[in-house]
Amino acid sequence: MRVGHGCSAYTLEDPGRRSERLARASEGDAAALAEVEALIVPKAAPTRRGDIQRPSMAQEILKGRRTEIDAMNGYIARKGAEVGVPAPSHARLAEIVTRVERGELAPSTSHLEA
Repeated sequence: MRVGHGCSAYTLEDPGRRSERLARASEGDAAALAEVEALIVPKAAPTRRGDIQRPSMAQEILKGRRTEIDAMNGYIARKGAEVGVPAPSHARLAEIVTRVERGELAPSTSHLEA
């Protein structure tokens, strides 16, 4: 989130200053994290299709196709470097997914633990 705040090339549409809440949550603010989690953590009533639904990027990986990882997380990492705001998690995620796309790694959430 700080990458977006530090980049003067564009203006964030930010009703209610949500990006500040997200940034504080990622920086260890427990109250902000609780607010964010309340918005994004699934509620107790799962859908019938919940076990088979996957995000589009996971679908692309399963089909052996290229993903939009570089246009999303890679872009954020590059913009962060330009404005002097490190975005190591975005850079690492882009690296892992790119290696999966190339066949260098098998798809696995265990890569995120390293």
